[in-house]
Amino acid sequence: MSTTSEQIGWADKPLEKMTGEPDDRDTSVETFAMGEAVGVYARDKLCIAPESCANVDFVEAQEESDAPFSAARWDGIFGLALSSSSQPTEFNAIQQLYKQRAIQSPMFALYLGPRMTDQAEITLGGWKSSHAVGTPLWVPLSSTNYWQFTLQEVLVGNVSVPICNNSCQAVIDTGSSLLMGPQKVGDAIKSLLHSHASDCSTTSLAALPNIGFRVNGTLLELRPNDYMDTSADTCLFAWTSSLDQPDFQGTTPVLVLGMPFLRHWYTIFDFDSSGPRIGFALARQSDEGNHV
Repeated sequence: MSTTSEQIGWADKPLEKMTGEPDDRDTSVETFAMGEAVGVYARDKLCIAPESCANVDFVEAQEESDAPFSAARWDGIFGLALSSSSQPTEFNAIQQLYKQRAIQSPMFALYLGPRMTDQAEITLGGWKSSHAVGTPLWVPLSSTNYWQFTLQEVLVGNVSVPICNNSCQAVIDTGSSLLMGPQKVGDAIKSLLHSHASDCSTTSLAALPNIGFRVNGTLLELRPNDYMDTSADTCLFAWTSSLDQPDFQGTTPVLVLGMPFLRHWYTIFDFDSSGPRIGFALARQSDEGNHV
């Protein structure tokens, strides 16, 4: 903790410094990557540049599960979700940075290179046209609990996967290394892929089609090298099926679009109070697999 930090006693009083007994206060249990951390509330100055700072509330971890925290090389989790209706905005870093005039706009954008070894960048307070090919497609959120939007259709090549019928949902998740969704969706996609490629040979892989996600009438496609993980002797589809519906799923099929999607599509997350939205533009990548 820094010398500017303050202990906060109660989640519903995020601006009040804690008084009284140390044990007489709220605690929070935060889940992350199949693990959890238990902590108390604190408030401190968050600076993203020497003159760009804001006071933000956060959870100060006191107990952590072994997985994934014991092997983690990072020091904390910087949550970038929209605030829920039950959570004060003082806990939302982007909204507080904007409210306190540390950034120009209430948004951030994520650029990932095509490979793990490539440079990546997060832009706070705006987005960079230098990372995008063309104008972003802006999509309204269908739920403000997540970066979630309506997915009209999933296609493998020019064949529609018989699952959505304009009723699927998709969630953009910067913490997911794969694509994810209900098993019936994954099985349907894999079946169509197998009809093009029966093994991991170069010839079979070259015959694989694009996978497309139709959003607001626009098709956002992934190429085979975006959704396939290949090596000298194996090839894997970058998909994991969710056996149990996550909280956001309900009865409607929900797909989680993780890093395979984010590497191909430069993504902008806009917290605008008049209507949160998400923007997609083809990522401007390096010469290998270049989109330019």
